[in-house]
Amino acid sequence: MGVSASAITPEIEAPDSPVKGNDTSSGFPLQSADTKPNHSAALGGWAFGVSDYSKHKDAAAYVAMWLASIVSTLAGVPAAYGFARLKTRGMERLSLWILSNRMLPPIAVVIPLYLLLGQLGMLDTRIGLIIIYSAFNLPYVVWTMISFFEEIPIELDEAAALDGSTILGTLCRIMVPIAAPGIIATAIFAFILCWSEFLFAVIFTSSTAQTLPVAIASFVTDRGIEWGKMSAAGSVLIVPLTVLFYSIQRFLIRGLSFGAIAG
Repeated sequence: MGVSASAITPEIEAPDSPVKGNDTSSGFPLQSADTKPNHSAALGGWAFGVSDYSKHKDAAAYVAMWLASIVSTLAGVPAAYGFARLKTRGMERLSLWILSNRMLPPIAVVIPLYLLLGQLGMLDTRIGLIIIYSAFNLPYVVWTMISFFEEIPIELDEAAALDGSTILGTLCRIMVPIAAPGIIATAIFAFILCWSEFLFAVIFTSSTAQTLPVAIASFVTDRGIEWGKMSAAGSVLIVPLTVLFYSIQRFLIRGLSFGAIAG
């Protein structure tokens, strides 16, 4: 609760800002009688992730974030299971190489990725965002899930093998149900990484696939800062995460404590 409270403290004050005007001549928003445009601009188009919400037709940019989280989880869980069960020197080196990709500063690969997406015609597309977000979330998913699978007794795998189960069958019918809380927690955190990511979104998108963090930044213009709309959009950005955490906190608690109590 303390962490949640500290996380939303800036937004507790933010409702004051949306009801203030967009006077950009000073450094801070000033009181205004007409406050509805701020809320309608942010709340009316929050799901579309563009500064000019009226021109955007759907919320596919945010569907892309969910798809990226799902893709990275679906690819990362089998990989993590393999790393957890196949303890060889080559596998350990490969797992360290995967982790090193997550340590790589994103800015270091922006130019190569921009050129690659440009050649493939995927700049400012949702499929481009899905590929980039999935690739950068995959090391996180793999390394998080390795610890979960390592805490599951290997005797379960041996018993399943004696019953004639294949490796894939053991993973799907035994390992995944046992590690489900950890998988859900990992997928949620992967989604949060996509939801709040800014660098790739601001460089690889312009309008069609633009996300909400980039749209919020667009309220800083050459004519000044639209404080009211920015605060309203910021409130909208944090509300879905807050609702998501409280609705599935049971899975998060079980997933985060799974490695400490299993076995």
